[in-house]
Amino acid sequence: MSAPNTHDAALRSRFAGRSAYTTSTARRRTGARSAARDLLGGKLPNRCASQANGRSRDVLSGRVRRRKPAARALRLARRIDASCAVVQVRRHPGIAAWCLLWVLLLPQLRVWRGLPAPNQPSPTEQAAWLRDRTEDAVHKVLRVIEHGVTIREIGVRRLEPKVLACYWNGYHQIDISSEICFSKDELLSTVSHECVHAIFDQAHLERGCPRAKWPARQLIEETTAYVLGAHIAGIVRTREGGNGRALTEKLLSEYRSSCDPMDPESMHQKVAAKHGTDDEYPPDMEMSISIHFGSPELVDRIDAICRANPDPLDAARAVAEIYFMSEEAATPYSW
Repeated sequence: MSAPNTHDAALRSRFAGRSAYTTSTARRRTGARSAARDLLGGKLPNRCASQANGRSRDVLSGRVRRRKPAARALRLARRIDASCAVVQVRRHPGIAAWCLLWVLLLPQLRVWRGLPAPNQPSPTEQAAWLRDRTEDAVHKVLRVIEHGVTIREIGVRRLEPKVLACYWNGYHQIDISSEICFSKDELLSTVSHECVHAIFDQAHLERGCPRAKWPARQLIEETTAYVLGAHIAGIVRTREGGNGRALTEKLLSEYRSSCDPMDPESMHQKVAAKHGTDDEYPPDMEMSISIHFGSPELVDRIDAICRANPDPLDAARAVAEIYFMSEEAATPYSW
């Protein structure tokens, strides 16, 4: 009987414990059960606990967020309560009550000078409104005058007292007073008046007037501006569908009365009532009245010229030929 092979015995003893290290299906199933036990026993409860802790933190943070506005409002109230104004109100409640009363009544009393009424436009808006209306009136008047007479610019600004508007020779510009509230008839009449000055300027009708007649030339031009301007305003009103003849007669009647020294509504009577006799007139006022308000007879003569020449340029040229270039009435203000 041969002796046992020691090498085989060593191999058998070596492989005898292989089952302890096997990776067979049975061993893997045993490992899965062990992992499930561990998960159910420790890890899963820990995960649930962590989720519960997270939810609790969310609830807590929501409460904190809800408390923040209240805390801010409380801090603001504390600052207001400790402010100087509140302290003064506590110290002087009577003065605080009077101040509150004035604040409530001031918009109704409107004791501040220059405080606008609820629907009153601001000066800028009023100037823009007046400029738009003036531009519209100028456009209509120039369509009546034609012959290339133009107005390049319209300004709305503060002028001298009692001055409604002015035309700047050479600049083709009209300035309207921003201090006067124009009616529709007054604005149309004023624009027509200034556009007649533009006719004399742009047609160079004053070139034939001798220097000796220069002061008289101003009287003739101003009278023509009033009279011919009234006729132009009437034409504009007729084209708009209104009673242009009635407007012309109204404007001429008002101007004729302003020129009549015996009329109580004349400019001469108004100035005399304010400043006394003629000797006490301010020099610039006397010159202005003598230039702008001649005699009713002169008004009627120029009115006759305008009626005989329906075209505004022809009427202005006829006036210039009679009073600027002829020898008639060589002495100023004798018409």
